[in-house]
Amino acid sequence: ADRLSAVSGADPLMRAELHMVRAQLALEEGHAEVARELFRADGGLERWWAAGPAPIEELDGFPDRAKAPPEDPKWRPVPGTGPLGWVQIDGLGWPGERQMIWLATTVSSKKAQPVALRLGAAQAARVWVNGELCGTTGFPLARGADQLNCGAWLRRGANTVVVAVATEKGGWWLRVHLTEPSGAPLTGVREESGKPRTVRGTGKPAPAIRDMASELHAAMDAGTPGAKMAWAVWVMTHRTGVIGSGAGPAAARAAREEAPAEARYLEARQTDEEGAQWKLLQGALDAEPDFLPARLSLARWYGDHGLNREAHTVLAPVLDSEPAAAAQDLDAAADRWGETALPALARLAGRYPRCVMVAKTWASRLLDAGRWAAAREAVADLEALVPGDGDTADLSERLATACGDQEALRRQAQRWLDLDPNRPVLRIRLARLDQADGDVKDARKVLQEGLKRCPDQVDLVYELARLEHAEGRDRAASRLVAHLLDLRPQDRRAQRLSDRLGGEAEDTSWIRPEDALRSMAKGVHMEDSPVRLLEHHEVRFLPANLTEELVQRVLVVGDPKKADALRQMTVPYVPERQRLRVLAARILRAGGGEATATQQDTPRLSDPSINMYYDTRLRVLSFPELHRGDLLEVCYILSETAEANETGAYLGGLVALPNDMRIVRAEIELT
Repeated sequence: ADRLSAVSGADPLMRAELHMVRAQLALEEGHAEVARELFRADGGLERWWAAGPAPIEELDGFPDRAKAPPEDPKWRPVPGTGPLGWVQIDGLGWPGERQMIWLATTVSSKKAQPVALRLGAAQAARVWVNGELCGTTGFPLARGADQLNCGAWLRRGANTVVVAVATEKGGWWLRVHLTEPSGAPLTGVREESGKPRTVRGTGKPAPAIRDMASELHAAMDAGTPGAKMAWAVWVMTHRTGVIGSGAGPAAARAAREEAPAEARYLEARQTDEEGAQWKLLQGALDAEPDFLPARLSLARWYGDHGLNREAHTVLAPVLDSEPAAAAQDLDAAADRWGETALPALARLAGRYPRCVMVAKTWASRLLDAGRWAAAREAVADLEALVPGDGDTADLSERLATACGDQEALRRQAQRWLDLDPNRPVLRIRLARLDQADGDVKDARKVLQEGLKRCPDQVDLVYELARLEHAEGRDRAASRLVAHLLDLRPQDRRAQRLSDRLGGEAEDTSWIRPEDALRSMAKGVHMEDSPVRLLEHHEVRFLPANLTEELVQRVLVVGDPKKADALRQMTVPYVPERQRLRVLAARILRAGGGEATATQQDTPRLSDPSINMYYDTRLRVLSFPELHRGDLLEVCYILSETAEANETGAYLGGLVALPNDMRIVRAEIELT
């Protein structure tokens, strides 16, 4: 990044490309504000307002549906982008499929002047300046910067930029910046934060502008050396080709004569055909044996296909000279031999303390081995190297989760949300951490701010309803649940919460409290294998030959390595004739405190390919990492709402106890 910042005299278009590379490096190094300032220096727009979304059909109809917004739409402020300038529209409009949203901002200019508007989007976009159409992207597009470059005129004073952005399914993004037609930075122009208003266009023809794609095409037509390879890199990094068009691989193939190794490597990165990947990577390595990315990728391909000996053979020539190759080789060895690879990894990490790949591998394997003190030190070293890297964040979160460090998890979630406010998943995670710490006010604020950006985001609506219900504010919770059911009538979470709000409080008198469970566990002889501390099953007979089963299941963890299978438990049920309420799914930590499992329903367990159809679904309970002495508690009620089989044998009240491990106490009660 320092060397890039020293580059001077670059062509204006190339200057913007260098800024993007510098911004990415700055972000990985933990300097998000530096990345953001580089985007702003290139005329980046970030003070957006949103209207919509509105439903559309398939993207084929986008050119007909993408009209300028109606007069005086209900704009809502949604300022802020990611550090690289991207607006994550999934956090502004729900659902994120077959939808179109309008984003607008105001730009003030000290004089009338021509500009180049440079836009990247996923999956389709159309842009207007002062009501005059500037351009429309191809579609569908994957996310890439500067896919559309078009000319426009700014008036003296306020100007309005409006973009319609649509997605057919997932991946909804926008990035816009303004430059002079030559690509140089604009002067006398600033973005305003006020509400967009209607501004009349100039009526002038669009000015001619320069753009990188046209320049590269001209260079290729002129036979400029290296132009074909530059075009291949541009197409891949900016994703200018329509998804499925094959533009990226075609550009890479055309560059093979200029750069036989690099071109094949680029093509391999853009193909999903495994045989073609191997052939391209092997061809790249044959063409240039010193091309390390091809060597690492080919070895990884072999490893992914279980060909470990071949992977080692590919890496062997550079193991002594390339620490990244040595780290990859030892990582594969750890998959086969476990902790026996740790001493060699420790020596490698000590020898190359600033190699990012070595640091990532070392930290990850320490976490796998449960060596928390050493892992904490390794993750700290990695954070000092690349604090903004995604893998670093994942390892840091994994460490904090394993150690029950709620404050570290909270700091990380807040940091990432500060970088990009349009991330509902982060808001929910942060709100739950705040609520667990007793900071309900902050938890509510985080969710409400998200709903100001996207009033119909169902996960945020549900999470706020759940929080209000937990705090005894059932009237507010009921309003939110009603709104959620209007948005998604079949939402099981909302239906269950509605049942609790509309009926009597759930009877939990049959559940043994935490103190009693911990007291029971003290008398259990610890073993390496997990033990069932309690299997409590209570069957209640209801009218019309229906039953209700109440289950409290508690397990004691021995050796965590032998308890990995327990980190995911399932409860089968049939939604059409059974109602499942999970009252508790948590880990009672041996050293105090608790951790809650996440819950998710599977689709129906059917396989149409063999004509097998079932009504059953599974409620999947996923737990964080386990430690010796932890108690896993699951409590649920399964109520029949309709008879399973009017002519078959009646099986109500039949209880099958699991026999996969030792049971300390089993209780069956019929009422």
